[in-house]
Amino acid sequence: MKPRKTLAAGRRPAVAVLAAVVMVLGVAQPALGSGVDSAASDVVARVLNAADPSTAYHGLSTADRAAFDRRMLPARSVVSVEIEPADAVARRNAEAGNKPDRVSGQVDGCWYARGWDSRQTAGGDPLYTFWTMIYYCAVGQTVTEVSMYDSGSEIVAPGWRYDGIQAEDTGIVRDQARGWAKHRFVLSNGELDVWQRNHCIRVIGTYAGTNYSDGFCFLQLIPPR
Repeated sequence: MKPRKTLAAGRRPAVAVLAAVVMVLGVAQPALGSGVDSAASDVVARVLNAADPSTAYHGLSTADRAAFDRRMLPARSVVSVEIEPADAVARRNAEAGNKPDRVSGQVDGCWYARGWDSRQTAGGDPLYTFWTMIYYCAVGQTVTEVSMYDSGSEIVAPGWRYDGIQAEDTGIVRDQARGWAKHRFVLSNGELDVWQRNHCIRVIGTYAGTNYSDGFCFLQLIPPR
């Protein structure tokens, strides 16, 4: 089994990456975009400079809170997934486009599968990105093992910080390798917290080296009761 490892922020070379997320992550601009009027800037400054910013935020009028939210809070999500062979067998199969053969017991190999989620404001300004990455192996059409390999984040906008993983799990369900992690982000004025949000991202990989990602905090296809 591949040991868990924490990687430096940034993307690893991958076989397949959704281009939309690459484009979003390439725009390194602060959350306080130039397209918002000065009135919204005043609302943001009033909250972040308050002695108790959380109380100040909850005391805003409906219009002022909408202005603050549009400038500072996540409202849009762009999710993608990337897959990378983890050994020579998987690389050869991927390059040849081969499928595992159950009869011959051909080894399909081991893979890294990583799901990305890029959060933006309602105005389209990037705030932060986070990922969860699993390592798994398959023999023929059977997934034999799965483990958490890496989770992390990249903060783009000032005022935000990453508070790490709150929960995570991996497992084999219906011959699929699955793993999820719950990430926590906090908006702060540097001393006191204003707002926080937990985001989940789940990664699912198959014996054939294909995968997908979504925002659920459980291994099953439907929520547990």
